[in-house]
Amino acid sequence: MTEHVKRFDELTADELYRILQLRVDVFVVEQNCPYRELDDLDQRAVHVWLEDETGILAYLRVMDRGAESEYISVGRVVSARRGRGLGSRVLRLGIRAARQCFGDGPVYLEAQTQARGFYEKQGFRQISEEFMLDGIPHIRMLQEESSMPQTVLITGTGRPYALGFNLVRRYLEHGDTVFASIRRPSEALEKLRAEYPGRLHILTMDIASTESVNAAEAEAAAIAPSIDLIINNATTASADTMKELPDFDLDLIAPAVNVGAVGPIRVLKAFLPMLKKSESGALVVNISSEAGSIGKCYRTYYLDYGTEKAALNMLTMTMHNYFKNDPNLNIICLHPGWMRTNPDNHEAPLDPYEHAETLRLLFESRRHDPDGPVFITHTGEAYPW
Repeated sequence: MTEHVKRFDELTADELYRILQLRVDVFVVEQNCPYRELDDLDQRAVHVWLEDETGILAYLRVMDRGAESEYISVGRVVSARRGRGLGSRVLRLGIRAARQCFGDGPVYLEAQTQARGFYEKQGFRQISEEFMLDGIPHIRMLQEESSMPQTVLITGTGRPYALGFNLVRRYLEHGDTVFASIRRPSEALEKLRAEYPGRLHILTMDIASTESVNAAEAEAAAIAPSIDLIINNATTASADTMKELPDFDLDLIAPAVNVGAVGPIRVLKAFLPMLKKSESGALVVNISSEAGSIGKCYRTYYLDYGTEKAALNMLTMTMHNYFKNDPNLNIICLHPGWMRTNPDNHEAPLDPYEHAETLRLLFESRRHDPDGPVFITHTGEAYPW
């Protein structure tokens, strides 16, 4: 899948034909709505679309202030295939293109009323009463000025059904640049990089090794000037993790702590100079677990995993204390909830892809909230240490 952003005079005749064909097929034919689709505004618009070998998958156009309203405006949002996240992706791409072409500021659109929930999830709010347009109920909506796309580092991203990989997907869909770290090659991540050339950078990094982490930081610093968000998602558990004391090899605990607790702080220390350069204020999120809570501990196993998460929580709180006087850097740890992170885990209630968006929004709410709880759940509530 490829992303396209072109002004009218940059379009080929074939591209223009296929764009108009999709718009007419959906807005006129499918919706049974005869109206003037060619409105003399396409010449003033920037045209944004997603395409694969089958054709155009999703499209919209953006226009500068004064074309349709006093704001930068988005219109003709259309997807050829529903239920695949294409609408969200093309909208994010369009808003990013709008602000690159026309500068920062609120973005306006006129949405069909039945699509209000979709646009609200993208940060738009309703600013008018319902009105009829070409026989279809519409509302006016506005997305207030937001920060420019950020640069995100996520560790532990190689498995397509796990949280790290799906966080990568969500941030890319949101228009951000992502550094995704892995220990071994990931075919799924390579395919994703082909979909987002120039915005997904894969780092080979072993967080158990200071040398490896420092080398990854040097590689990232050569690509981007700063990092706005680090999500320390990588973790480990030994083969004995479900065993109790008589059968557990205690020599497995120290290596687990080195990866799951010290590893995230290694990453923080190495990438701190890039975090300090963030213009939007940096956030570090350490993915912990309820298994790291001493107050809520009930198990007789997880000697390695529970210990590494408890140690990670302590290190996170210590770092929070260290950075408390820095208004541009916040750090939290999170119990993300029970997700279906392997193919056989059918009982877990949370889908990793859907849940990744919940977490993305939660993280943004905590970026500038250093006085809130440090150890939280995916609902934002404090969790017992």
